[in-house]
Amino acid sequence: MTRIATRIKDAAMRDDGIWRVLRRTAMHGLGIAAAWTIATTAAAQAPSTIALDVADWVPGFDSATGGWTAVPAGRPIGQAVLTIDFALAVEPGTYDIYWRHSGAVPALRVAAGIVVGDGVTTVPVASGAAFAVADWVVRDDPDTAGWGVVPALAYAGEPWLARTQGDAVFLPPGNYDFYWLPSGDATPIPVARQEVPEPFGGIGVEIQAVEAGMRVLNAAETQPAGRAGILPDDIIVAVDGTVIAGMTLAEAVALLRGTIGVPVVVGIRRGKGEPLELTMTREEVQPVVVVRADSGVAITNGSTLPALDPATGWWGAVSAGQAPTVMVNATADTAAPLLLSPGRYDLYWRISDRRDPFLVAVNIDVTAGAVTEVRIDGRLEGPRR
Repeated sequence: MTRIATRIKDAAMRDDGIWRVLRRTAMHGLGIAAAWTIATTAAAQAPSTIALDVADWVPGFDSATGGWTAVPAGRPIGQAVLTIDFALAVEPGTYDIYWRHSGAVPALRVAAGIVVGDGVTTVPVASGAAFAVADWVVRDDPDTAGWGVVPALAYAGEPWLARTQGDAVFLPPGNYDFYWLPSGDATPIPVARQEVPEPFGGIGVEIQAVEAGMRVLNAAETQPAGRAGILPDDIIVAVDGTVIAGMTLAEAVALLRGTIGVPVVVGIRRGKGEPLELTMTREEVQPVVVVRADSGVAITNGSTLPALDPATGWWGAVSAGQAPTVMVNATADTAAPLLLSPGRYDLYWRISDRRDPFLVAVNIDVTAGAVTEVRIDGRLEGPRR
């Protein structure tokens, strides 16, 4: 144990690969948590250190092209050297922190104006987005299908702010547009525009409004709600004695959030059992929003309609009332659902590039978590080219 602790301490003092040493020591039975405590304690003996507190779910860097760095506040990252170690020795001062998943995406400014004095300054890396993709969503190339993320209203495409084939991505607070890519070179399909909010005082639950209150979709075991015993599918019926049946999601969330360190009593109903009251203390929550690719539209009688040319034919959707010039999503596969974010759409059918698209359905309502089924009568009329 002494030899391992000495190696970690030496690495910390030199800023010479703390994280690599931590990973090696885990194999010797010390454990990452204990090794990190030794490393950060040793690093405190250096003049100043920035240490990243990275959540377990955050995907790692590409070891060849990813990493992070700190630059003086207000300066661009420029050609700053990135490190994959999770602690960095710096001079006292004020810094901006940049993070880059890999060379395929630009560096993100994940924290600004971090004041660093003597000892260790910890910066959390724990906010972002988790992805839920329905089984029916098309993956033309399973090896490259995945998600692309850009700032809200920005151009969708290279360079992506973040690009991943995984089920989560680290993002600092901000507004983002999320796109699904069935393959690496596919046209991006818009799925959601969502905000990753600033950290807040909360209990760590994802909820959905239902008639009886708020249904719990997820309650992480590491958060106050999970530790107190709240489980997925529990129904939250009251917060500090206030009945929440009939409230909007935003109203219920406002009750659950509050000052860090202040207790809150949450009333829940589990199945047909009696209501329970659970007390927990709000903690700082680094928000992780859930982005779902699970809504769309399906044609129930596609096989009875005029066949689509496999090379140039398609059926697809545009926002209701828009011309079929730029499709939100389109495919030649008439048997599978078409991925669409919640909203209203008009559907078009193009037999081939020799025929103009035909309007076949109007103002179709697509709701979250569901596939809207549409039957088309087959009477396609329109001008030939």
